[in-house]
Amino acid sequence: MLKRLSSSLLLWLVIIVAVVCWKSAGIIFLLSLLGVLASYEGAVLFGKFFIKAVNPLLIAIVSATALTLTALYPSIHICSIVFTIAIFALFIFRLITSGKTKIIEALQEMASFAFLSLISVLLSYYIFILQILREASLDMEGCIFILWILAVVKFSDVGGYAVGSGFGRHKIIPKISPGKSWEGLVGGLVSSAVISVCMVAMLGRFFPDNFTMTAAALWALPLGLLGFFSDLIESYLKRKANAKDSGNMIPGIGGALDLCDSLLLTAPLGSTLAIFYFHPFILY
Repeated sequence: MLKRLSSSLLLWLVIIVAVVCWKSAGIIFLLSLLGVLASYEGAVLFGKFFIKAVNPLLIAIVSATALTLTALYPSIHICSIVFTIAIFALFIFRLITSGKTKIIEALQEMASFAFLSLISVLLSYYIFILQILREASLDMEGCIFILWILAVVKFSDVGGYAVGSGFGRHKIIPKISPGKSWEGLVGGLVSSAVISVCMVAMLGRFFPDNFTMTAAALWALPLGLLGFFSDLIESYLKRKANAKDSGNMIPGIGGALDLCDSLLLTAPLGSTLAIFYFHPFILY
């Protein structure tokens, strides 16, 4: 518990320093690094239970390329296009070099590649929002909005862990994630709403006028819920791979995929909210 708390505080410090010193460029760098490392770890996990999984180094290189291009040329489609080209190129390469006798293995490798590409594709939504808001001269506003999403999702984890550890009696899916309970889920969602309102109350000048504390509290609920399901998917993968964590680079937390798992399914909704509330200021 102490290691988890210490690592969490250190990570928040790194994020705050990145925002203060480099604004959106700092967050984009951290998101890109997280995407590359998480993709690598995801491929390692797949390799433990998949007959033919994509090479971890290959998907890390493609992730780095896709996220860099998204940062340089803001578009919500670039990351998907890069991965689509890479997946089909790999499939054709395998057919040419291995022949039809190993087409099943090639398809399995392609399937694992496609699934793991979602890590970088979904994280690229955040990069896209940061870039278009920076182009609209809303650099710090974009940073604060992304930090709001991050805080809402991560405090759902914290609240769920705290409440579930102390009061969790009714397990949700014990075969996949024994520690997750209905009590913890409710506690996590309440925590999300509380931190959401607190951030808007303290940093209101960085949010659009129509993004009220009521709106912040209400939107925190689906974001927290999506974060929960996103975390549950990773728990399933770890269970299949017979692994406690995706890695061990962060004491008390695990790996990069453990760190960003709850941010993945929240990305489409988070980016949609950013466009909806900031749309009068965005230059299309």
